Amino acid sequence: PKVVEPEVVEDTTLANPDVVTKYQDTAKIVQAALVEVAARCVPGAKVMDICKFGDELIEQKTAAMYKNKSKSGKVILKGVAFPVCISVNECVCHCSPLESDTEYPVLAVDDLVKIDLGAHIDGYIVLAAHTVLVGADLSTVESAQNIQSGRRAAVINA
Repeated sequence: PKVVEPEVVEDTTLANPDVVTKYQDTAKIVQAALVEVAARCVPGAKVMDICKFGDELIEQKTAAMYKNKSKSGKVILKGVAFPVCISVNECVCHCSPLESDTEYPVLAVDDLVKIDLGAHIDGYIVLAAHTVLVGADLSTVESAQNIQSGRRAAVINA
């Protein structure tokens, strides 16, 4: 008779410190990518270029981690879990244009930009989002207070 070995089930819960570490490492990558993508949301920037930059950044940062195989001997997959989306003004969310799309305008002062992106390491996904008001000057208290009234405030509060 053939001896059947019991199948080893991997613990994929947060009780496993390896899982927690993968989430934490992925979160660091996502946060860094979000900061860099937000910094590119300036007047004159093309939505396609920002999305492409963000996806490439996530791929580079995840490729540099977990180069060895897992304890079970399988290759650890990693990379973009949710493509960078730059949704401008009335576009609510999930705008990630194809390179062949040419209808997306460049960003302008007072555009309200919603950024969504995500990465994964070994299938453990971290997503993040942020909203940027293009051209907003937050360098002084007075300039930040100006955003709280008038046209900009109406856009943000809509």
